[in-house]
Amino acid sequence: MSQYSITDEENLMNLMLTSLVEEFKYFFLCQSFYPVFVSTKRANMQTSRRSFIISSATLATGLAMGQAVFAQANLELTDPLVKALGYVPDATKADKAKYPTYQAGQMCGNCLLYQGKPGAATGPCPIYSGKLVSAKGWCSSYTKKAK
Repeated sequence: MSQYSITDEENLMNLMLTSLVEEFKYFFLCQSFYPVFVSTKRANMQTSRRSFIISSATLATGLAMGQAVFAQANLELTDPLVKALGYVPDATKADKAKYPTYQAGQMCGNCLLYQGKPGAATGPCPIYSGKLVSAKGWCSSYTKKAK
């Protein structure tokens, strides 16, 4: 049972909503008066070569770091969902006794859910939140692709 009553939750939601509305008001107010805050001297000043190079280097570094952050992760074999669905990176090693639906030739690469490119060694799977699975792998969620 929660330590908060319904009225406490309603008060908290109202407080959060009010705070959000105030932040939007401030944001739009600042955006509409932005030209007033910028001095005309700075607005008409041209960008120097040094500031351009520094800005470009910063942008390139940010983009490189962003790609590393958003790179897809390989599927961890210790993940509880992986164990529950019986995923194996090599379909020939699927437990045929535990998963009688497995048939030779079934693998992630020819599964309807597999989103990797044809011929790729790995590809994302929506069952595992888009993590990379082996094209030669198999799990009990296998669904044959329509030809």
